Amino acid sequence: FRDESVRVAATLAPRLGPSSSGQPRHVAMILENHPELLSLYAGCGYLGATLFGVNTGLRGETLAGVINQSESRVLVVDERFWPEVERVRGDLQHVADENVFVLPTGGDAEFAATSWFEALDETAKPGESLDTPGEDVTPETNLMVIYTSGTTGLPKGINNNHLKLLAVGRRVSGQLELGADAVGYACMPLFHSNAMFLGFQPAFEVGGTLSMRERFSASQFVPDVLRYGVTYWNYVGEPVHYILGALEERYGSEERVLAEVARHPDNRLRYAVGNGASPPDIDRFVAWLGLDDMFELYGSTEAAISTFRKKSDPRGSVGEITEPAVRILDEQGRECAPAELDADGKLTNYAEAVGEICRVADDTALFQGYFGNASANAQKYRDGVY
Repeated sequence: FRDESVRVAATLAPRLGPSSSGQPRHVAMILENHPELLSLYAGCGYLGATLFGVNTGLRGETLAGVINQSESRVLVVDERFWPEVERVRGDLQHVADENVFVLPTGGDAEFAATSWFEALDETAKPGESLDTPGEDVTPETNLMVIYTSGTTGLPKGINNNHLKLLAVGRRVSGQLELGADAVGYACMPLFHSNAMFLGFQPAFEVGGTLSMRERFSASQFVPDVLRYGVTYWNYVGEPVHYILGALEERYGSEERVLAEVARHPDNRLRYAVGNGASPPDIDRFVAWLGLDDMFELYGSTEAAISTFRKKSDPRGSVGEITEPAVRILDEQGRECAPAELDADGKLTNYAEAVGEICRVADDTALFQGYFGNASANAQKYRDGVY
């Protein structure tokens, strides 16, 4: 992985120019989950460049707008999405034609762009061990811009420096007590924070292994888990539900699922970590997949406010707030009363206890702002409170 990432860095370097040039050293990718995505990510890391993870679902003006806003000067596109890029190629403002590359992933199709493999081979052959670039990369160097979903307008790009990405990987791997024998499974898109924060970075932190599928498949989840010896999985809520549905359809009864999946001799899956799964789905998933535990967390890609369920926390919890700067405030900016529950766990003081989750501090924890979007940064604050 190191050698391939340095080969990528050496391929990007002449196309981006030296860091002293003052030009943005930005690289955009429109890729599904492939090893080449991760070597592109780490290649940018070695070079001190910034990778922009463009959502593969974007089309037309929105796609061109995001690429232009990123000021990217190199673009690597999955063969599957090349037709979409070709349609807007004339609208791209910063990417020269010779710096648009296609990653061949399907067959022998011809493209009006250079193959990414050919560009890499011109630098060095696969497996060659090149010297690392002599770049002064600091923890504060912006490594990856990850986009919001864009449900209320053009997607906003969130800055993520080396420190943030490594810190998240260290925290998650520590909470799960992962070691070098850990095997993650990335089937959520690696251009999003869920798979990068909770899938790749923990494996990278402990020197483990990451297996991956180009895109999520409910029917292939269990076969992949067994084939690769997966030990932990990063999830979001709906896929958990789809996997349970696929198991129900295939095996018909809980007894068969437990016998053929949970107790399968090749099943090494122990933990799932993510957000958005319903409590009933969590209970069934833990039982049907034979997990030791499933960890719900609360947070966003910004990572200014986040919680993480520990092993000692009750199932269904997203963990407790341990940071004094994080408070629940009402509309007047006053701290809300603690929740009061009756014997059945029902909230009895809703009006007094429910408010907005805020960070009352001079810093924003791991949130480093939105790329090139001062107005979006300002909208995150009210009276100086995040």
